[in-house]
Amino acid sequence: MIAVDMGIVSYFMAYPIQIEVPEFQLTDQLYEEGAIFCFDSPTSIRKLHYSWYKANRSLLHGEDQSDRRRWAHAWQLKARKRYAHKEIEGLEADDLVAMYYDDRILTIDKDALQLPYAKLVDQNLQPWGISRVKSKLPLVQGASFRAYQLMTGDSTDEIPRLLHTKDRTTMKQVFKQENPLLTAIELLPAGLVRASLNCLLTPTPLFFDKDPIEYVCEVYKCG
Repeated sequence: MIAVDMGIVSYFMAYPIQIEVPEFQLTDQLYEEGAIFCFDSPTSIRKLHYSWYKANRSLLHGEDQSDRRRWAHAWQLKARKRYAHKEIEGLEADDLVAMYYDDRILTIDKDALQLPYAKLVDQNLQPWGISRVKSKLPLVQGASFRAYQLMTGDSTDEIPRLLHTKDRTTMKQVFKQENPLLTAIELLPAGLVRASLNCLLTPTPLFFDKDPIEYVCEVYKCG
């Protein structure tokens, strides 16, 4: 069974609509096959706790994407009425796919690389994986990627980098350790680590009211 990030799908359906491709062709097929459709909630539990989270995302995408975002939003409104779906107040679609998937996930969001057993496919149902991350470090899907992103942040979501950009040695040393994720957690300031993990982890520990360091060690058995 495949879990689908409908925000991702809507973004790619925005242009096909303009060239008379059936706008629900892909999702109708997936729905008939038992797919779980996941939508962003209108509110964000992350933004309620961290005002900087995605604060300037529209500026990052640029004005040239504004039409596409409007079309995608219009497609989502129709899809919500067309299909039974998952939507939980305060959570994003990537939180939900992490909660409900049992095999494949349709997304192109690199955050999904934190899920060690998920088979990731794109909007064309083609597989992708850790090779999308341009790094010379020995990264693998799961805890390894989570350690990497904890240190480097996520510029798209405005989650800050916790290592200085000119630091060329620390991350290499972290990945030489037996448990890079635990090493990174112990190395970095605890307050910053908690804030980053609350925003990076899917599903977010904020939803469960759990300490994010305890939560991440529980998920990846790194304690």
